[in-house]
Amino acid sequence: MAKVLFVWEMGGKLGHILRLHTLASALNQLGHNVTIATPHKYALQHIQQQFTLPYKTQLLSQRDLKPKHFPRKPANFSELLLLSGVVDSANLALQISDTQNLCRTLFPDLVVCDAAPITQLITTQAGIATVNMGDGFFAPPPYSPLPAFPNQNQITLEVLSQSEHALTTQLNSSLYNAGYPEISGVSEIFSKSNNLLLTIEELDIYQHSRGNTDYFGRIPTPASPFCVDITWKPESKHKILAYLDGSQPNIENILEALNEMKADVHIYLYRGEHLTSHIAAYHALHIYHHPLQLEKEMANASLFISNGGHSTIVHAITQGVPCIAVPMHQEQFFTAQKLIDNYLGYGINPYDSVEKMQERLHQVISSEKIANQCQTMKKKYQGRDSLAETLDYLHGMI
Repeated sequence: MAKVLFVWEMGGKLGHILRLHTLASALNQLGHNVTIATPHKYALQHIQQQFTLPYKTQLLSQRDLKPKHFPRKPANFSELLLLSGVVDSANLALQISDTQNLCRTLFPDLVVCDAAPITQLITTQAGIATVNMGDGFFAPPPYSPLPAFPNQNQITLEVLSQSEHALTTQLNSSLYNAGYPEISGVSEIFSKSNNLLLTIEELDIYQHSRGNTDYFGRIPTPASPFCVDITWKPESKHKILAYLDGSQPNIENILEALNEMKADVHIYLYRGEHLTSHIAAYHALHIYHHPLQLEKEMANASLFISNGGHSTIVHAITQGVPCIAVPMHQEQFFTAQKLIDNYLGYGINPYDSVEKMQERLHQVISSEKIANQCQTMKKKYQGRDSLAETLDYLHGMI
C-alpha cells in the first residue's frame, strides 16, 4: 500500500476536484492511502456534500492573492505566476509551510500536483516522486525561458527572460529561507517532475513544442446522487447541453440568445441562484441548479456550451459534439481558440450583443465542416479508457 497525496492550488473550477475525487477513490479501492489537499474550501465542501469520501481531505491555508497591475496580459506561465500574486513572499511562505507539514505528517510515496506549481517545486526539491497532472496549460515544456502563450509571439525572448529572472529570484529567496537548494531557472520546476497530460493533442496549447508526448485524455466525471436527469424532446432537431457559471459577465445576454434558438436547451447554471427571479423570463430554457449526468447526457447533445473548462470540452469533442466556449479566464480563451483552429467549434465573447451570440450559435450548429471534424475526433478517441491508463501510469510511479 502506497501513500499518495494529491494537491490542487490554482484555478477555481470544480473540474479539478471532481477528477481528483475520481482518481483518489479509484486508488483507495486498489488499497492505497490517499489524501486530497487544497486551499479551495468550497470545492472540498462540494464533494463532501455530493459523495461519500473513502479518502482523507486536508484544507490548506487561504492565500491572499493580489493580482499585479500590468499593461498587458501575461505572455507565458512565468509571467502568470508573477502577476497573479501566487509567488508573493507571504503566499510562498504559507505554501511552503503547508507542503512541509503535509510531507512530515503523511510521508507520501507520490505527490500528484494538479495546477500546483509551488507544491511541485518544493516536493521535487525535497526529492519526493512528483507528477504534474492536468491539461497542457499548467505543464509548459521546460525551456528557458518558458515558451510564450499562443498569440503572444510579439513578446521578445529578452522580455520573457527578464520575467523569468524576476520569478526565479523570488522563488530562490523563499527556497533559501526554507532551507531548500536554489533553482537555476523556472524550467527546473517542470523538468524534475513527470507530466501526466489529461487532454488531447488537439487542445494542447504547447502541442507543437513538446515533441513526442503521451496524452491521456479526460478523467470521467463521477455522477453524484444529486444529479438531475434530463428529458430530451425527441422531435427537436437541435439539442443543446450547457454548463455555465452564473457569475459570468453578461450572463443574461447568453441566456437570452439561447432562449431564442428554437432548440431543446438544458443548462446547468452553477453559482446562478441570484438569477432565480429572472429565470422565468427564459421560458424556452430548462435551467438546473444541480449537476447533470454529463457522462450520460453528452451522448444526446448536438451542441455543448461551457465557459471553456478543459475537461468538459475534451469530453464533448471525444463524443463527437461540437462546442462553443464562453471564456472567462485566460486559459479558457486559449481553449476557445483551439476549437476554432481545429474546426471543432467556436468562441463567444461574453460582451457580444444577443444578436452576435445568436449568429455564432447558428454558425456552429449548422456547420457541416465542424460536425464532420467532431465525428473524426469521436472515431479517433472511441474506446479509450483514460481512467485505466492514468491509474496504470500512477502505479508505475509508486
